[in-house]
This record gives sequence, C-alpha cells and structure tokens, in this order.
Amino acid sequence: MNKNKRKAYDKQYYEDNKEKRKQYNKQRYIDNKEKVKQYYIDNKEKIKQYRKDTKEKRKQYSKQYCEDNKEKRKLYMKQYNAGNKEKRKQYNKQHYIDNKEKVSEYGKQYRTDNKEKYEQYMKQYYKDNKEKIKKYGKQWCKDNKEKYDQYMKQYYVDNKEKYKHRSEQWHEDNKDKFKQYMKQYYIDNKENRKQKNKQWHKDNKDKFKQYMKQYNKDNKDLRCADSAKRRALKLNQTPELNENELLVIKLLYGVSAQFSEVSEIVYHVDHIIPLSKGGLHEPNNLQVVPATENLQKNDSLTYTIPRELCFRIDDLIEAIKDKIEISKAYNIKKLSI
Repeated sequence: MNKNKRKAYDKQYYEDNKEKRKQYNKQRYIDNKEKVKQYYIDNKEKIKQYRKDTKEKRKQYSKQYCEDNKEKRKLYMKQYNAGNKEKRKQYNKQHYIDNKEKVSEYGKQYRTDNKEKYEQYMKQYYKDNKEKIKKYGKQWCKDNKEKYDQYMKQYYVDNKEKYKHRSEQWHEDNKDKFKQYMKQYYIDNKENRKQKNKQWHKDNKDKFKQYMKQYNKDNKDLRCADSAKRRALKLNQTPELNENELLVIKLLYGVSAQFSEVSEIVYHVDHIIPLSKGGLHEPNNLQVVPATENLQKNDSLTYTIPRELCFRIDDLIEAIKDKIEISKAYNIKKLSI
C-alpha cells in the first residue's frame, strides 16, 4: 500500500517540478559529461545487452509516447532540425552510407505497403517543388552524364514496347506542339543536322539504298507526287497550296498507281498545260492518263488526249461523293489502247 502511495507521490512531484528537474538533469549532465562517457566506455557490452533485453519494451514505450505527444514531438523536431540543419544532413548521409541496403529495402517495403499514400505525397511534392526538381535533375544529368546515358540505354532496351507506345501516344496528343518544336529545333540546329545526316549516309550507304528501294515500292504514288513537285519547283511553277489541294494531288498520284496495278497498262499523272509552257503544279492542271498518251503528248500544247481516257479532279470528286471505288467509277476498259 505504501509502495503505491509512494509511486503516486513521485508522479505528482515530477509533474509539479518538471522544468526544475529538466534544468537539474541538464546541469548534472554538463557537470558529469566526462564521467558519463567513461561509464559508457567501461560498460559497453553491459549496455548493449541491456538494450537487447529491453528492445520490445522500449519500442512499445516509444510508440505510446509518440502517439500521446504527437504535436509536441512535431514542434520539437521542427525546432531541432532548424537549429541543426548541417548536423542532420551529415548524420543522414553517413547513416545512408553505413546502411545503404537496409534503407533501400525499407523504402521499397514502405512504398509497396503505402502505394496510394506515397503517390499522393509525390504528386503534391512535385507540384510544390516543380522548378526545384527540374534544376536538380538537369544538374544531376550534367554531373553524371555517362551514368545517365548508360541507364537510359539499358532502360530503353528493357522497356522497348512500353517506350514506343508512350512516345506514339505523346505524339498523337501533342501533334502541333511537336511540329513547332521540330521546326524550331531544325532552325537552331541546321548545320549540325546536315553534318549528322551526311555522316550517317556515308556510314550506312547500303542500308539507305535498300530502305529507299523498299520505300519506293511501297509508296509509288507519293514518290511520283514528290518528283513532279520537285520538277515544278525547279521551274517555279508551284503555287501556294492549302492542305486540301495537296491531298487531292496525292490522291491523283494514288489513282495512277491503282490503275497501273489493276490493269496491265502503265498510267502517268500528266500536266494538262505542260510545266515547260507555264502550266502550274496544282489539282486543276493534273489528269491521270495512259503512259503511251502522256509520252506521245510530251510538252505539246496542240496534242489533245481524248477526255474519256483522262481521269481528272471532277471524276475524283464524283467518285468520293457517290462513295464508289475509283477503279469501278472510271471504267478501265475504256482506257485500253
């Protein structure tokens, strides 16, 4: 009974004289610092054993204490960190170096156990520290260039499909942004790009030849349109065309390729008024005709190809309006010579 009475009295006395006891203990520690250090050195093993034996007990106590004094501890830690910034940094660095594997394992485990909480925290942190993170990232990449290049190469190899899909999705979502960026990049790096391209063509001559052969086979209509445009540009006969007009030109070259595939006759896209005679490279001056007729006409203004052998923009518009296949709308049998 006297024991319980004594405990209650001690608790009450401690609460009433908290500040007084704190000051007394601090002063006592200062006065006996060397003595305390010596005691720890002399009883190192004994203290270790005691800590091992009371590990669980101390854990429970510290948890309970932290729960009961959450706000108090927060304030104390803020105050302590503000006053000991450099000290804390050095301690954290040293601790990380000494316990690298342990820290990384703990971090992984924590992230898996608190996935949503961690994601929300990181999103909020990124919003609040966007510029800081960018600067740090740029600086780190500069300082660790080789390491970063190796990492990115390895990452690309390990995540090829993922990377492709992500880049395709980004290009679709940011078409205009990417166009503007590439235009600006090309202007800023014109000479650099030229040199790189020249070097690449020198180093990959055979590879480039094979690629171009395959490309020409797969894109006959586009190649014909490009070559005609090139000839027209040489003669300064290409006006400014909008997107629809360019599309019509491509379609007409596509029709020419389609006719050549369906029938046994080769077809060309002909300029009604030849470029050499002042004709323009535009939809209204183009017609799909048999190659024999086109070669016979050459650059003559007097030679006229019969209308039934010509497929022009009007025929294309009618076919699109009526939703008829071009090869059916324009009877190829009529084109037989």
